[in-house]
Amino acid sequence: MFHRTGLPSRLALLTGLLLGGTAAAQTAAVLQPDAFRATAGQDLLLTWQTDGPLGLQPAAWPASVDWLFVRGLGTQENLASRQPAAADAGRMRVRLADPGATVIGLDQTPRILERAPAELAGFATKQLADGTAIVAQLDLPGEQPVRVRQFRSTKLIVRVAQPGAVQQVSSAAAQSKSGQRAEIRAFVDPTLVTPGSDFPFRTYLQGDKLPHVRVTAHNETTGSRRVLTTDAAGIGNLPIDAAGIWRLTWHRLRPARDAAADWNLHTATLRFEVLGGAE
Repeated sequence: MFHRTGLPSRLALLTGLLLGGTAAAQTAAVLQPDAFRATAGQDLLLTWQTDGPLGLQPAAWPASVDWLFVRGLGTQENLASRQPAAADAGRMRVRLADPGATVIGLDQTPRILERAPAELAGFATKQLADGTAIVAQLDLPGEQPVRVRQFRSTKLIVRVAQPGAVQQVSSAAAQSKSGQRAEIRAFVDPTLVTPGSDFPFRTYLQGDKLPHVRVTAHNETTGSRRVLTTDAAGIGNLPIDAAGIWRLTWHRLRPARDAAADWNLHTATLRFEVLGGAE
């Protein structure tokens, strides 16, 4: 337990619990493409967006990126330059070389944030399957900020058409494991999923299956949200009830036990577009 000084404050604790959803939203970030459907050989422009009380909002491209890759049909490009060119005005340009589904993933360099203990407790209560156990390790309400090392991993899957082709074929790239620090792996090509079907997936941390994780599935187009928890093998199954742009997010918070941080927070996101019917 991390011991903090200061008189107990029920108001501070209540405020943290109420704002926990806001704190959670601020931990999530995504890649925003200029299109979720493109053509092989086309350049895609990506921007960085963070989630907040008003939904996704444009943000500056991360100052430090550990890994940015583009994976297509049997090929993967690990970008040596992970910062936008000056001519692209803060947008990252990537080439879509292969038809099918293309996976674009980014691991942001970890950074240390400071959060009030009550705010962290609110986040844990609202966002984590084991939130009660996490809150028990916080010395609440406390006044000294808690140091949180933030790990963000985000993945985007876009559909890439072959010029002149009529039929869209499922892509193995969309279902492959990326190897990111934190990951949501699709078991089917989500760019070909239609409303009324299911979207099975698995959660990973540092390459290992991560069980019993609370996943929030948000249809950004309709505004609907669904919360589900993965099983002992890290597997979840999301019923796709409507077309739109879907975003899946999970968080994991654990004590860091080192000199630089008190807690490690991993966040993984996956985004894809579901069309209304057959293409």
